Amino acid sequence: MQDDFNSVTTEWFALEDGMRRAVPRGAASGIIAVRGSCPLPVLDTPAFRASEDTVAAALLILSQSMLARELAAVAIKAGYDLRITGANSESASAVAFCNTDPERRQINIGACGDAETLALHIIHELVHVSQMERGGLSVDTRLATPAASIRQLLAMEADARARTLQVAIELEFAGKGDPAERLLFPGIVMRAAAEAGVDKTQSLIADVMPQLPHEVTQDLLLAAVFRSFYSSAGLRRHYEGTVTAALATTGDDFSNEKLFTGGKSVEELRAALDSHMPPAYIAKYSDIIDLGSNFFAAISQKTQNQLDALQQEYRPVTEARWRLPVFDATLIKPKPFSGPQP
Repeated sequence: MQDDFNSVTTEWFALEDGMRRAVPRGAASGIIAVRGSCPLPVLDTPAFRASEDTVAAALLILSQSMLARELAAVAIKAGYDLRITGANSESASAVAFCNTDPERRQINIGACGDAETLALHIIHELVHVSQMERGGLSVDTRLATPAASIRQLLAMEADARARTLQVAIELEFAGKGDPAERLLFPGIVMRAAAEAGVDKTQSLIADVMPQLPHEVTQDLLLAAVFRSFYSSAGLRRHYEGTVTAALATTGDDFSNEKLFTGGKSVEELRAALDSHMPPAYIAKYSDIIDLGSNFFAAISQKTQNQLDALQQEYRPVTEARWRLPVFDATLIKPKPFSGPQP
């Protein structure tokens, strides 16, 4: 079954019936949505059939953002399908389950009863698709040294959260040249900050909200989200654990001398993050983020202990390829942002 940014049902144009009371209404009869021209395939799963209206609403929401449409086009060109999993938001299989599977060309999203939240989950994964397809980043932990894999995954996650906020800004605020009738979604910027798991950013967003949208302010917010992700020891350990868990299941591959030897340098990683975005939306991390600092490179002591144990067990590569600086989770603080202020 196919659903796309152009096949919005009549019901979702009838939002004035109370289904989304906060959305501003145009004076014209009916609501004219700004939609893209590329179909985004949605697999016909039981979870999709149980939440078809919510999925349709989420795709309508994303269709109001030019950046979301461009990122969707990247996924479409690469042959990705959207797969909704879990019968409803209460089912065990649907709890916070979202990932991108580049081998199967699938974006897996846990069913969610709220269309705005579902839209934010989808765009987060579309950013990952763009990182891989346009930026040349890989999630295969065998291709890089463990240190490089961890550094890359952390940067990809921080970038996905920051770019999701960028889409949310487009969804909440009308852009230059937008028709008066286009749909806006008040409050979705703050919701995106909460979904990013970086609560410290929300107060900053509240301070600069009256000045949005503004290019310099967006750069400031992107940097704040990126740094806030790294300032969370819990989030960092979670994604470090993703890499160490994958390494623990590698087994005999450790004896392959061609594996666990590559990985992007800090400069190459930063360039990949910059290049995967459409030119009109690039806020260059080389300008706003120092990925080469220990704050962004460090890992937890627990993760380093796990890497040391694997290195002792398999001895696949030299010790230097397995090590990163270790941060003190009780003292970790982001470097203050020193760029242009709003």
